Amino acid sequence: MLPFFNQKELVVCSNQSQYQKYTSLLEKAGIAYRTKARDLSSPSLFSMGTRERAGTAFQKVNYQTLYTIYVRKVDYERAVHVIIV
Repeated sequence: MLPFFNQKELVVCSNQSQYQKYTSLLEKAGIAYRTKARDLSSPSLFSMGTRERAGTAFQKVNYQTLYTIYVRKVDYERAVHVIIV
């Protein structure tokens, strides 16, 4: 588990296959990471009832979740190099 004050946002992606690619590269490199997944189709406290009114008919299933990957600050530069190369 990464403490929130010792982590840095590495990448945000909305495609599950891209997310899996990034996490497997980080695992192969031995870099610890934390993931935050946010479901874009579920209503939030500030948009209560939106899903019921608009529905999910035109939403793309692959892009309903937003994945944010965090790494330790000391591993950030190495992690960037791992996922780009």
